[in-house]
Amino acid sequence: MYWILAYCAFSWLVGCGLWAWSNRCGDDGSDATVMGASALCWHLIRVVGLLLMPVVLPVMVVWVAWRFTMCIRNQVRIMGIARSYREPSFRAVDSRELETEVVQELDAATTQFLQLGFRPLGDFQTKSDPIPVYNRYLSGFGGAIIGDITAMFGECGAGLMSVLEDGTYVETAAAEPYSLPGEVSPADYLSVDMAGQIPVADLLDVHLAALERETKSRKTRILEFRDDQLQDVSIFGQRRFWTWRHRCGDATGEVPAPVVPPGTAVDIDAIRAASHAV
Repeated sequence: MYWILAYCAFSWLVGCGLWAWSNRCGDDGSDATVMGASALCWHLIRVVGLLLMPVVLPVMVVWVAWRFTMCIRNQVRIMGIARSYREPSFRAVDSRELETEVVQELDAATTQFLQLGFRPLGDFQTKSDPIPVYNRYLSGFGGAIIGDITAMFGECGAGLMSVLEDGTYVETAAAEPYSLPGEVSPADYLSVDMAGQIPVADLLDVHLAALERETKSRKTRILEFRDDQLQDVSIFGQRRFWTWRHRCGDATGEVPAPVVPPGTAVDIDAIRAASHAV
């Protein structure tokens, strides 16, 4: 008998706490327009809820536990998907499919690319649910450097990518440096630089430095690509990057072998000269 009374007292205390919390949430004046019968009805609902709290509380606990369990399961599922290779789909999209804030960030970054002489290639959804990824691609320097603005999780990030004649994929991202899953060896044919949150013009300088470093150390040249080769170049870069992640044990499943798209080779000096002319 005493434990029943104690449980009821505890439930009513929880109800009083929720009542006080709801009052604080309404202190911003948002309830000022709720007058007359509506206000009285809301007050009666809260009184009934408080009286029935010993019955309602177990239901609330079960509901919260269920929601928490579902959130954990979804998080585990998303983490599993994030560690598995997904071939880009390249579905052409309209910017109206994206949130207004994301479109504004895309347009702001696009303006910076255009000022450097890049040309828009289109907007695409490259990955589908449950982690949709949208990309806006631009071509610069005769197709030797491809600009990429990625929209994911409601945020945007700019990047630059190039492919060398020996099959090395060079990527520079305007993202904060983070701990990579392993060391990149020359046999990975990969170069990844995280340059931090910097303007696209500064990002281009970092990318050109990476191209100069890689072309000289590998004694190779940079490939220029046509606009219609965008999908092949992007898929090649994804496969090269994920092959390295798979080697480091940071990816699950099989990654198709990267195939270098055919292109026209140019020297880094020609790219440097073109960048000075911008």
